[in-house]
Amino acid sequence: MENFFQKICNSFSEVDQCLANCESNRKGSTLAIRQTYSGLRYICIDEKSDFFNVLPCLAEYEPSAMVKCRNEINQSHVTTSQFTESIVNREIHNIKPKFRDLCKDLSIMIKCMEPVIRNGCGDKPTDMMLKFISLEFASFEQLYSQLGFSEPLPSP
Repeated sequence: MENFFQKICNSFSEVDQCLANCESNRKGSTLAIRQTYSGLRYICIDEKSDFFNVLPCLAEYEPSAMVKCRNEINQSHVTTSQFTESIVNREIHNIKPKFRDLCKDLSIMIKCMEPVIRNGCGDKPTDMMLKFISLEFASFEQLYSQLGFSEPLPSP
């Protein structure tokens, strides 16, 4: 798993450098893109050393969490697929409810997995995982806004 995340971080670093180069040419034009990838920045730059230190424990307890939360994970896959389908098919009337369902189901999945990780790895790794997830949810909020929806996302 460490090799997998190392590849992700290497790719992120290359993209981040490219964005930095673009930013010097166009002030502020890459801000939205960077906000979308703030979760990756968190694990690949801001907290890289700590993240890679806790990664073995997260990897050890991930299978247990996946078994315990199988139904929640499967449901989040279904709603992700439905949301994606609505976008691909340009079903404007379905995007908003599908997006709300996606957020709700992802929140339920996280609530299921969090105690398994916390019991197995402790507070610091779990808090890092939750911060990463919250940063990724921020990109959902940005997408939601870009889709033209002004009401708040559903709360967990």
